Amino acid sequence: MATDNHFKIDKDHPCLEGHFPGNPIVPGVVILDEIIDCVLKQNNGYKVCSLNNVKFLQPLKAEQSVEINAPTTDNTTDNEVKIKFSASCQGNLIVQGLLKLCKQ
Repeated sequence: MATDNHFKIDKDHPCLEGHFPGNPIVPGVVILDEIIDCVLKQNNGYKVCSLNNVKFLQPLKAEQSVEINAPTTDNTTDNEVKIKFSASCQGNLIVQGLLKLCKQ
């Protein structure tokens, strides 16, 4: 569940059941979904055009708090917004990448 620039995946989230039994790790697609949700809430009227250079650097477990850093880059135009994002857990970088948004 995302709030402002933080989120945490509940230990009962259905994605954890099979990823991996006995040692559940939040799938990357769920982490990206939370990041995209946060970024779109801050950029009304835009949609995701592309997601580039995504690197997962460390696993995330349920109930860990994640902080999202997603400043707009200098290459932004009226029709396109570029955002270099990163997300950290307990001060450790877990994912980074470039998100391009386009006007809806």
